[in-house]
Amino acid sequence: MLDVSKVYASGSNTWDTAVHNASEEYKQRMVTRHNLCCPSHVAMALNLMCYDNSSSWNMVNLCLLSLIHGKHVSCVGFL
Repeated sequence: MLDVSKVYASGSNTWDTAVHNASEEYKQRMVTRHNLCCPSHVAMALNLMCYDNSSSWNMVNLCLLSLIHGKHVSCVGFL
């Protein structure tokens, strides 16, 4: 679960604005072109809001963090 207090970008509605802008950008990318090299919607939103004082979120580190910190996936389920 994400913590709103770790959003470092300024603005009153930073969280909502970042999610909205990422949705609009990703929607446009889906229409024009889609490939695995584009950052995911979640990574883009995290980058826009500078979550955890970082702007280098991508699909790889999100996947690894989900696998490491996920509570609903067992090793057998992963395999």
